[in-house]
Amino acid sequence: MESFISKKSESRNAFYLDFIRSNKNIIIDELPYCKEFLFKNIEKEFNNGLTSIIYKIKIENKFFALKRVRENIKVDNINGKLFFLNEIFVRNKIENLRKENIKGLEYLVKTIFADFRDGIILSEWIEGEEIKFFDQEILENIFYNLYHMEINGIFEYDLCLGNF
Repeated sequence: MESFISKKSESRNAFYLDFIRSNKNIIIDELPYCKEFLFKNIEKEFNNGLTSIIYKIKIENKFFALKRVRENIKVDNINGKLFFLNEIFVRNKIENLRKENIKGLEYLVKTIFADFRDGIILSEWIEGEEIKFFDQEILENIFYNLYHMEINGIFEYDLCLGNF
């Protein structure tokens, strides 16, 4: 007997595959700069992700994260193929909830721009380093965010160190 989660996942995947075949696009907000300009301002590249490359860029003395989907994704399954579209749909939902002043999203990174067909996401840069020890404050923040994401219909299933 299939679980509720696997049926929901199959339904979501079917929706995403239909979306891709439709040639529709999902765009979050307007890009404040031309795309070529973004890639001319790279300060650092983080190329260890399985599905995308992250660039730390600097524009007008401010840092941003520019995420570009990999041409050859290193995850050879349906989740790997659909991850970027899922991320943009989730980010779009978060930004729409922010406009409604929903509580509990203040610790989630703000998406400035995203374009599914161009394969890019521009967001605020969060300075930090990989978490090596989970103390009470970090765990409280993680569960606070997860709780508020869940009650707002957002589920994060990629809880790995690189995503904290």
